[in-house]
Formats: sequence, structure tokens, C-alpha cells
Amino acid sequence: MNDTSSQDTFAAGRANIRDTVKWLVAALAALGALVIGSSPFTGFGQLKLPYLLAAIGSGLLGVSLVFWAIDRALRILVTPLFFLGQIRQDDHLAALIRSNSKDLLPPLIDDLDRFLAYRRLLLMKLAKEQDTEKRKKLEQNYQAVQAVTTRLVGLCNYENLRRKFDATRRQLFLLGGAITLALGTFAWATTHSDKHTEDAVRVICDGGKISHNGARK
Repeated sequence: MNDTSSQDTFAAGRANIRDTVKWLVAALAALGALVIGSSPFTGFGQLKLPYLLAAIGSGLLGVSLVFWAIDRALRILVTPLFFLGQIRQDDHLAALIRSNSKDLLPPLIDDLDRFLAYRRLLLMKLAKEQDTEKRKKLEQNYQAVQAVTTRLVGLCNYENLRRKFDATRRQLFLLGGAITLALGTFAWATTHSDKHTEDAVRVICDGGKISHNGARK
């Protein structure tokens, strides 16, 4: 059996997906912090009842959606352990490997079941073999098999992560839109205090001079 590199060639793909999810989480958190941090909480108690209710409702909804979106994103990052024997339990992964067997499996082995059987056979022979030369050759073959195993497990981990990301991506973008709308409503409602309204329309004219602070000139 030909020797192959044991490097996980799909590690970069998994890292890219995880980095994308981290950026989404950071963007959602920054959006919430920006809108809430720039809102005038000092005038919160001076809001008229309709605006007060709108601010409370939209603020709570926006913050809840932010935490929900972050939770959904973090679930992508937490990937459960995957073992070689689980491939046959997943029809999608089994079909993926079967359709790309020439690129993924060793020469002369074009079926996943045959590869797993060959791997088990090598382990059995290694456990029983006492001859040093024969054992050395078996170990070399097993190292090649482990390189293929690493590649297969890396592919399956990447594919599972990609599927989780694809399934959650649309939800995250919809949640992002809902968060923007909710927090935007919160920011709009908190600017409609009685004091803000009075200051905006208080214009006193005295001898052609205009004062915006209520003092006569």
C-alpha cells in the first residue's frame, strides 16, 4: 500500500468556517452594544407611555434575539467527536466518500467497507505477529492506513461543520435583520422624551432674536 501524508488537509476549511462564525458573533454583539450604548438612558423616565412601552418591548426583544443568535452560532463551533465507524451510519458521508473513492481511499481499495475491513485485519495481524521484520512491514502499512483514516475523519468533520453552518446561516441572517429592526426601534423610541420634544420646539423670539435654550435675549 502506498504511503500518504497524515496531515489533515481539511483543517484549513474547518478553520475558515469557524472564523466566519466568530466574525458573525462579534458583529452581532457589536451591533447590540452600539445601539444600546448610544441610546439616551438619562431621559428614559421622561418618555411618553407609548414610546416607553415601545422602548421596553423592542429593547428586550432585541437583546433576547442577540443572545439567541450568539447561542445558535456557538453551537456551530462546538463540534462533537467523530469516529471512523460513524461514517457508515451517515448516508450523506458514505455517499460522499463512495463518489470520491479514487481520491480518498488507497489504491486497489475503492470501497469504504473494504478499507475498514483491511484496517481491522492489519490491527489483528499486528497484535499477533512476533517476527520483527514482518511486524515492521505491518507497522509501515498501518501508518499508511492511519494517514488515510486521518484524511477521512478530517473530511467528515469538515462536512459535518459545513452542513451545520449551512443549516444555521439563513437563521443567523434573519435574526440579524430582526435584531437590527428591534434595536433600531428601541433607539428611535428612546429619543422621544418630553424634555427632548420641548427643547426641540422651544423657540422664543424677542426683537427678531431667536433663543433655543428658553432664555430671553
